[in-house]
Amino acid sequence: MWRILLFLEAMGWLVIARFLLWALRFRDLAAVLELPLGWRLGSVSTSERRKNIRWAVQTAAAFLPGETVCFPKGIAGHAMCRVRGIRSTLRYGAGISEDGKVKAHVWLEDRTQGIIGHSVAREYLVIAEFPAHGL
Repeated sequence: MWRILLFLEAMGWLVIARFLLWALRFRDLAAVLELPLGWRLGSVSTSERRKNIRWAVQTAAAFLPGETVCFPKGIAGHAMCRVRGIRSTLRYGAGISEDGKVKAHVWLEDRTQGIIGHSVAREYLVIAEFPAHGL
């Protein structure tokens, strides 16, 4: 039952993230992402919470219509981390693809390891972090 609830939570955050990315300028989005959420969840280890968030966001993204790219996944994961008391940082990076074009990627990490999108992070130079100061 808890996995269904986690999946639904991730689905909700992904929809919110897509809307925020469409509706707001980045500086306004950053302000929204710093708003206090007002609650904290979590009775399992941080490692388990990270794993559960990763699973929920990736699974929910696969069920949404259209393509859910890295930025909304990172925002959704960041929100879910905040709810669970995990200090996370969204990293925005740029790189050059094999065909010479500029490419960009967003991934989510906490202090010790990656959560979402981090497996390809080494291909990108970090150009922005949010929040720069952690949770």
